[in-house]
Amino acid sequence: MKTEIILGALAYIIPTFALAYFWHLKWFKELYEKWDYAGGDPNIPLGFLTIVIQGIVLSALYSWAPIEHTLLAAAVLFIGTLAILHWSVHVVAAMAKGPKMRNWHFFGLETFYLVLQFGIFATLISSVVY
Repeated sequence: MKTEIILGALAYIIPTFALAYFWHLKWFKELYEKWDYAGGDPNIPLGFLTIVIQGIVLSALYSWAPIEHTLLAAAVLFIGTLAILHWSVHVVAAMAKGPKMRNWHFFGLETFYLVLQFGIFATLISSVVY
């Protein structure tokens, strides 16, 4: 595996896991429990595995993209496009499946969370990795 893919994956995994943990299990824990977001007790190792898989896939896709990898604007456009896909299967799908999550507060909070998550990743992968 290329060094850039490994570093890019780490640029996703480390901040995303930290943000996800504090966002969902500390800072907004009561809201997510009220919304039954994790269906009871969250499985942290499985959540971490999910983030690792996402990090590897996103980093590999980024490395193969025909863009100028060091430009933040290119990273934001490319990663932003993937973030929209992720948002649709994460936020919109959760609202479709969980009646307690069908509210504008959940929609806004999770959307803002994903903007932070993918904004951090785009910044790190374009400026640190490449």
